[in-house]
Amino acid sequence: MRLLYLFLFTFVNMSFAADIYNPASNQLSIPSVQVGPTTYNNVVITVGQILSIGSSSNKNTYIRIQTNVGSMDFQLFPVNAPLTVQNFLNYANAGFFNGTIFHRVIPNFVIQGGGLTAGVVSKVPTLAPIQLEMPNGLSNTQYTIAMARTADPNSATSQFFINLVNNANSLDYINALNPGYTVFGITSNNFGLGAQSNATINTIANTPTQTINGYSNVPVADVVIQSVTVLNN
Repeated sequence: MRLLYLFLFTFVNMSFAADIYNPASNQLSIPSVQVGPTTYNNVVITVGQILSIGSSSNKNTYIRIQTNVGSMDFQLFPVNAPLTVQNFLNYANAGFFNGTIFHRVIPNFVIQGGGLTAGVVSKVPTLAPIQLEMPNGLSNTQYTIAMARTADPNSATSQFFINLVNNANSLDYINALNPGYTVFGITSNNFGLGAQSNATINTIANTPTQTINGYSNVPVADVVIQSVTVLNN
């Protein structure tokens, strides 16, 4: 449970419904609270001191990509890219990513994975392609995670990539003819592991590559995604 400290005289736009006050504990229970654009559910206020928030309908999501060379934590942004985040979580929760590889490694550009297995074999079936969500207020800057796709802007399925450098100029939305690639998260230091996440990404980025089965930039030693776990569900 997340705790936010709030003095009662703070000016916040809130709407309360079906409030229940317990004089024994000096607590006010509120089914839902609207703070700006965000709705919080199961709120408990210790009067004059603490606002305790059970959940938020717009809360960010934290995930861990565990590979055979280390782990990477990301903060995902469902407010900016709701379809993309939900699509990614659908694959993660189904275990689809388990056993897939990072099959494309280009130093000073991106590492890409989530759709092929050892030997560069496509993992099927995938879910239906999703709609491009760009521009969405996010940018293909260093250590962001974004969806890979074909020339069709609305063709992304399971494959994603991680930007090794700031690729905003080449991968962000410009216009309808250059629609860019949907960014939906960034490496997170929420659990104190930001440096570890970036180190894992850099380890993958520096792995030797080869051409195999018509695919170039494939790591010589497989970089395997062992699991993708949602950390705050």
